[in-house]
Amino acid sequence: MAQLSQLPRFVLDLLASCPAAGSGVHNHLFRLARVLHAFYPDKGEMAALIAASVAGCGRDVPAGEIEKAIANSEACAWQRGQKAQPSRVVSSAWPEANAEQIEAVVAASDDHLQNFVYDALAGIDADKLAAELLKAGKEQVPDYAFDCHTLKGKRKGKTKADFFREEQRALKPFQPGLFDELPES
Repeated sequence: MAQLSQLPRFVLDLLASCPAAGSGVHNHLFRLARVLHAFYPDKGEMAALIAASVAGCGRDVPAGEIEKAIANSEACAWQRGQKAQPSRVVSSAWPEANAEQIEAVVAASDDHLQNFVYDALAGIDADKLAAELLKAGKEQVPDYAFDCHTLKGKRKGKTKADFFREEQRALKPFQPGLFDELPES
């Protein structure tokens, strides 16, 4: 076990500089663990030191969060004599996108988020689309657009079915759609 007095000044400063809750405690755990690997081969001792360091941050820091910071920082642990260099992501914790699963989630969803997913799958750039929409100018929002997702629609008691029926009626020329067979309420 490394004695605190044997740790370099920058490590002691890092140990003493835990941010307040809501200001980056989780990131601080990772940064601290990344540096401490060089001095604490015993992960239990390292976890105890980190726990003591963040004890006054203003939130509960579970042991599991500290253990994950230690495990996740090991691959990019700082080493003595290493010069400071910009951080880089070696690999992502996120799995590769699975188009089949995405399609299944979107198909089961009745939320407007599905439009963003479809656009992304179709290769539509959201920023470019937003710029084109701004360039096109403003148009009056049709009444049918005020459905159960808007305050105005909620106040009128509108439903999603109302939205689909009214939107279909407003299309000129008529465009066949998925919701043509909705019963009238």
